[in-house]
Amino acid sequence: MANLFKIYFTEALRLAYWLPLRKLVQVLPRSFSYRIARSIGRMLCRISGRKRSLLQQGLVFLFGSEYPRESVQRTFVNYALNSIDVFYYPS
Repeated sequence: MANLFKIYFTEALRLAYWLPLRKLVQVLPRSFSYRIARSIGRMLCRISGRKRSLLQQGLVFLFGSEYPRESVQRTFVNYALNSIDVFYYPS
């Protein structure tokens, strides 16, 4: 029963930030939202040491040492852009 309460509580918290954030993103111009998402993606690339190194290891495994170095940063930026696009789905 406590586990069920925890699930409901976390979902309520998620909705508490999801709905206002979605409305905010939908009100902003898309070009501005995408510019912010690109900046967030670059920032995530810099601060996510473990995920960045795992991604680099995967790229070396797939393509050898000759993979484009900007691929890692573009992956983080693409993730942030996809996350912003989720806010636009209902519209």
